[in-house]
Amino acid sequence: MSGKTARTPEEYLGIRRKNVILLAVTTVLCVIVTYVSMSVNDNHMSVLDITGVIIDHINNVPFEDTRAEFEDYFVFKYYIPRAIGCVTVGSMLSVGGAVMQTIIRNPLADPYTMGISSGALLGVSISIIFGIGFGLSYSMNLMVMAFLFSMLPCGVIVFFTLFKKATSGLIVLIGIAVSYVFSATSTIIMLSASTMEYERIYQWSLGSLSTITADSWIYLIPSLVVMMVILMYMHKVINIASVDDKLATSLGVNSSRTRIICLIVVSAFTSISVSFVGTIGFVGLIIPNIARKIIGSDSKILLPFSALLGGMFLLFCDCIARSVILGGIAVGIVTALIGGPMMLLILIKMKKNSWA
Repeated sequence: MSGKTARTPEEYLGIRRKNVILLAVTTVLCVIVTYVSMSVNDNHMSVLDITGVIIDHINNVPFEDTRAEFEDYFVFKYYIPRAIGCVTVGSMLSVGGAVMQTIIRNPLADPYTMGISSGALLGVSISIIFGIGFGLSYSMNLMVMAFLFSMLPCGVIVFFTLFKKATSGLIVLIGIAVSYVFSATSTIIMLSASTMEYERIYQWSLGSLSTITADSWIYLIPSLVVMMVILMYMHKVINIASVDDKLATSLGVNSSRTRIICLIVVSAFTSISVSFVGTIGFVGLIIPNIARKIIGSDSKILLPFSALLGGMFLLFCDCIARSVILGGIAVGIVTALIGGPMMLLILIKMKKNSWA
């Protein structure tokens, strides 16, 4: 008799225990990496220096000199917000990619292949060149415009899913087509931009974490929490929807409806992260594939594990981006340089019909 034998209850308990331990270890590692990443800075402050500043700040120790005040300002104004914001953004992108790859059953699906980044770029281009906004500050206008326009591709995909009964494969193709249309429109609009306007749009399109401040926490951390709560609550139907649509229907799950809900949730919360940091690619594409190989496809454990790996990966890329030259480079460049070869390696090693 060929084929794999069914696992015993003891084997399932062993796998679950191993996954829980792995998740706990990864959580601790993510906290350590987040803290250590703050030592990569232009002011040559080590982990011990930062620790001393934090302890003095908590104990309200008076500043000894101007340098002490300077260090306290940078640690709490830039280093801590950037580290936590980096983990938050990386987590949202990775979780979004994991969900989309699961429900669409395609390893190349992620929030960016669905056109979210190109939509956000169009919104930013319109805001900068034509000055269209909502009477808010410059940065807030960019964020709102990026968020609103990044939701447009999601609307297009939902429309085709509802009224044209698009298949999983067709959804990916629609997302890619929408992405090209939005990118082309942005390019046409940028032809009328001044040199300064073009530079601003170009910098935003590369993706940067330098724009994250303490005020960003108000939006990023609650967004990640709400996103995780919704998707973890839906983990059972997400697992069922990942199989054949007919089989899912026989189990009482409407795959099409689940797919639409997940697309809206992922698009909405990914749009929030995109509106703060610009377009950072490959995080939501490669990290879920790596996480799936390590811990399996059960969304209950895959989603939090992807979040932790995504946060650490973006932290790693950000540290490299800050270390290359004085002042750093855009983190989106680093994620592309690392993510591209990694994605090729994953595709080469991927077994035939592994996503069937």
